[in-house]
Amino acid sequence: TEVISASRSDDGLWRLGTGRSTSEQWARSEPGQVLVRPAPEAAAPAESDFVSARTVVNCAGLLGDRVESLRLNGADAPFHVTPRKGQFLVFKTDAELEYIIETVPTQFTKGVIVWSTVYGNVIVGPTATNQQSRSDRSTDAETVKSLQEWAVKVVPALKDAQVVGTYSGLRPATEFRDYCIEAHKDERWVTVGGIRSTGLTACSAIGEHVVDLVEEMDGAKLEERPLLGVSAAKKRLARPRVRCCPNGPVPTLAELAAEYRQNGDGTVTVYGRRWYVSHPLSSFGMETYTGKESGVTS
Repeated sequence: TEVISASRSDDGLWRLGTGRSTSEQWARSEPGQVLVRPAPEAAAPAESDFVSARTVVNCAGLLGDRVESLRLNGADAPFHVTPRKGQFLVFKTDAELEYIIETVPTQFTKGVIVWSTVYGNVIVGPTATNQQSRSDRSTDAETVKSLQEWAVKVVPALKDAQVVGTYSGLRPATEFRDYCIEAHKDERWVTVGGIRSTGLTACSAIGEHVVDLVEEMDGAKLEERPLLGVSAAKKRLARPRVRCCPNGPVPTLAELAAEYRQNGDGTVTVYGRRWYVSHPLSSFGMETYTGKESGVTS
């Protein structure tokens, strides 16, 4: 679903027109294939529905600048999103990797990392290549070759390792190094743009900050939050004992992998419910996991 239009009524209520995108996206290679095939560019969706809101938080990722321009009645947004593709290469190997191998970060990227997963696979990536398309997540042979060469350089045991496949992701990079987070109080609109890879670890703090910004719009006085040491934080965050509802037994990795391959539809069963395995790390892992991998327990 994409936001196509935005308008604000005299009583301060936002009306956001939405449409369903028909674009097809593949983030990982098919079983038995190495490269992710390119997806055709789809036409912009037509407006087919709308939602109303008193407050809007623009956290549209790769489309963040386009949504922001709607607030400005079509004028240029204060930031521009440039999709930055990161490609990853997945190895199946008996080599044991005890550490995460990371290069010295630069202003542009944290560099290519080599690490192992709970399934016994070794991953190398990501790259950092700017592109125009906001949907193309294909991988290419030249980049795969360079990733393979880098992996062998830092982990020589990967020289004869099996290449299982590739996957990729797109970061919403902007011309600014920092996040683009700003509250527009008079419009009751909060901009949360340019949240790249570090948003994975910063998302909880970003969420709390955005809540504070929204509450400030309503006149709330924010409580001072002094920085605490680890010991003091543990005491302050202690919660009263509550009645717990224990979950049922969780399948082992070997059982999940076996069911994944048996189902053939990309799903596994946990707590009595079928779940789609969406992340390439897990789907590649469940396709290759045997339970006999070195240094891996189920």
